[in-house]
Amino acid sequence: MATYLELMTLRDDADIQKRVSVACYVAANAIRTESVSIPLHAERLVWAKRVFEGSVNVGLMIWVVLVNNAQYTTAQIQASTDAALQTAVDNAVNLFAVG
Repeated sequence: MATYLELMTLRDDADIQKRVSVACYVAANAIRTESVSIPLHAERLVWAKRVFEGSVNVGLMIWVVLVNNAQYTTAQIQASTDAALQTAVDNAVNLFAVG
């Protein structure tokens, strides 16, 4: 399990920052073409547009990803697959789309 200090260090890890940023762009691109029947679709579109404009605070998404995976060690978090990271970001989009 990662300690709070280790999570703080991971928050500033350049590779984690880059990977979460890319995952946000991938999520935003998927939202562009999702069905209008998806819950919160209109709000998600606004979030996606903000991602492409560069006005989304990726640092907030990094925190969600890190605390959601705090049960893992630092090495496990750093070694997470892109798919696992993408799932964590995708699962957090609605939190930011409505707030």
